Amino acid sequence: MALAATYPCLISGVPRGDDTSTHIGYQHAFDLQRNQGEFYPRWLSEVNFGTGSPIFFFQYPLPYFVSHALQRALPIHDVVNREAHAMGLYLTLSALLAGSFAYLWGKQLVGWFAGLVAALVYLTLPYSLSVDLYGRAAIGEYGALAWLPLALFFASGLPKRPRLACAGIAVTFGLLVLIHRDLVRAGTGFLRNLRMQ
Repeated sequence: MALAATYPCLISGVPRGDDTSTHIGYQHAFDLQRNQGEFYPRWLSEVNFGTGSPIFFFQYPLPYFVSHALQRALPIHDVVNREAHAMGLYLTLSALLAGSFAYLWGKQLVGWFAGLVAALVYLTLPYSLSVDLYGRAAIGEYGALAWLPLALFFASGLPKRPRLACAGIAVTFGLLVLIHRDLVRAGTGFLRNLRMQ
């Protein structure tokens, strides 16, 4: 289902949405500086007609790191749309992770069939699929939604394995900060309410 939902991303790259050109421009500048040896480009000197931008002082960097790694690891032959195809692969990878983590969470709560149904429903939620992915091309938010079921999986295991659950929640929230910071606030509120119950 994840491959079917993101098939256009596999074929054409990141969908044409509200933020597509911005993400491709950031990815191009990010790749240039990474290829020149800069480990974490915070100031992108190529954007804004060469005047630069401090975008990665405050914006999530992990989708760009993953897209850069995918470009280097996989043979993407389309030189003109190389960044767009790498970001499309990142979105497909995010969908695969979202389905897997939703399945794990549902299976842990009520069994494998419910986990399968939860994964299918989670992958086809209208907001994440039509608005985030194909409407806005919000790569950070779409990627972060992949990790939320993993946080819920660990939160469900708090009574049985508290140390593993706390470590898993911490790692998942660390990844969420690197993928999309706004969703961390929502997840923190959820965990606070879970603890009060």
